[in-house]
Amino acid sequence: KKKKKQKKKKKKKAKITTVFSEMECVADLFRQMDMRDAAVSQWQELFDQNTFLRRDHRRMQDELTRVRAGGNTNIVHSAPGPSMSNDSVRMSMDLRKAQDDFNQYKTEQQSRVHRLKAELQKKQTEITEQYNRTVKIFLENEKQKSEIERLEKLSAETQEKLDTATFQLSDLRQCTAEQKRTIDTLTMQLNSHLKARQELEHRCVELEGEYNTLIQRWKEKAEEDANRLNADNDAAMRALQAQNLKALSDQVMSEFTGTLPPRRASDSQGPVSFCRPPTKVGRTIAAHDDEVNCLAFNFTGTLLASGSSDFCVKVWDSLTGAARWRWRDASQMVMSVAFSPSGDLLLSTGNDRNVRIYDVNRGRLIHTMSGHSDKVFSGKFTLDNHVITGGHDRVIKIWDLNRVVCVRNIGCLSSCNAISLGMGGGMLASAHVDHSVRIWDPRTGGSIHTLEDLHAEQVTSVTFSNDSRLMLTSGKDDRLVLIEPRTWRQLHVLGHQWYRCGFNWTKAAFSPDARYALIGGALGRLYVWDTNTGRHEAVISRRAELNERDFSMSISEVGWNPNGSQVASAHKDGKVLTWVP
Repeated sequence: KKKKKQKKKKKKKAKITTVFSEMECVADLFRQMDMRDAAVSQWQELFDQNTFLRRDHRRMQDELTRVRAGGNTNIVHSAPGPSMSNDSVRMSMDLRKAQDDFNQYKTEQQSRVHRLKAELQKKQTEITEQYNRTVKIFLENEKQKSEIERLEKLSAETQEKLDTATFQLSDLRQCTAEQKRTIDTLTMQLNSHLKARQELEHRCVELEGEYNTLIQRWKEKAEEDANRLNADNDAAMRALQAQNLKALSDQVMSEFTGTLPPRRASDSQGPVSFCRPPTKVGRTIAAHDDEVNCLAFNFTGTLLASGSSDFCVKVWDSLTGAARWRWRDASQMVMSVAFSPSGDLLLSTGNDRNVRIYDVNRGRLIHTMSGHSDKVFSGKFTLDNHVITGGHDRVIKIWDLNRVVCVRNIGCLSSCNAISLGMGGGMLASAHVDHSVRIWDPRTGGSIHTLEDLHAEQVTSVTFSNDSRLMLTSGKDDRLVLIEPRTWRQLHVLGHQWYRCGFNWTKAAFSPDARYALIGGALGRLYVWDTNTGRHEAVISRRAELNERDFSMSISEVGWNPNGSQVASAHKDGKVLTWVP
């Protein structure tokens, strides 16, 4: 700071010295002007003397002329004669001498005048140049004065900024000191945490050893349980194979005789009946305030459950259409409902990622199970009091209702739109967004088979027939595929020129005797196919005009009553319709 002040003083001193030198130049200019005035005065005196001499010369010429007129006119050019007086001769000589002196003086004065004029002109030129230089210096001086003022102003601003920066620097030093103290404190805490971490790592090593020991013991126990379950499974598979062999022989006999074999109660999950396709609307139920996404019949076919985008689950009397129960526990859309095999419990899943279990007899919520990380599109009960759910978090979960916990997670690599159980609960099928259907063993969580590229777009549903001899899938590509689960062979590809899939979760259904396949379209119509021939049977509409395009009546799911008496459909306009033959 002192150096800056000294430098500033030196600059001011240099500027003052420059101003003084300029003032001396101006004084010299004034002195030169005084000298010019003196020269002019001297020239004026010489001019006056020249004028006086000219006057004397003229007077003397006049006198000479008068003398010549009065006497001898050749006095100047001829020699004096005896007749000329001495005075006239002397006067003539004086006059000649005076004329010569005058001529000499005149010549000298003229040369002097010329010299003085040249000097005067030179002085005037020098004075003019000096004046111009002085004016230029004066203007530069004024400019320098304005520059000095600007620099002084800039210096004042710089000084003010310097003071502000000094103040900020002081604050920053204080903040730095505080941060240093904070860093010291944090360093001490970090050292203590590192020490605690070392202790925890040592404890983790000990716990890991204990964990390995427990895992080994658990593996031994699991191996014992697996051996026991394998024995039970072998017995069940032998019984199932015998049952399938009997069903195959019945089918061969039916093909040979041209008639359908009689169905046994043990071959299906509901009452046995001979089904006919629906032809008209039996009842219209104004079920919900928003689109209905799902529905399901109970085992006896007396109750019908529905779930909607209005967050409600409702239970209806399937014969009268009267409401039995209404629950609004979900915080988002309800995407699937399903009854337990006994009909006492009802399951619902939805976009709020939760699985809820309701007591149908008492009409209340008994369990809410959380574990999925994305919306849950499907859920089913098993015969051993378990629940299986599939969602868009690419995980299929198996829940134990006795303990209300998830006992197994099955990673499926793609979002799951629907699941279905077959073979008495020994086979699980899942429909996925990646155009494939995956088959699992729910008891072990292992993969059995994968059906890839069944559809050109995502698979919206998969379902087994009651006797598990057929499997039906539907896709967003407006097609249905009928598959034989024993060989995974495609039997028929079902479609219709008017059928359009309305939702990503559109569900198809079998008739209880597996003779017909049924699905609802985007235009509110039912489409029925014969599963034996793959031939299209009927298109049923709630209105007489089949070509009417009304997408507000799109159907999301259909269900066939287990007693075969009616079909239910869930519609986008909030209604549930029952259809009868």
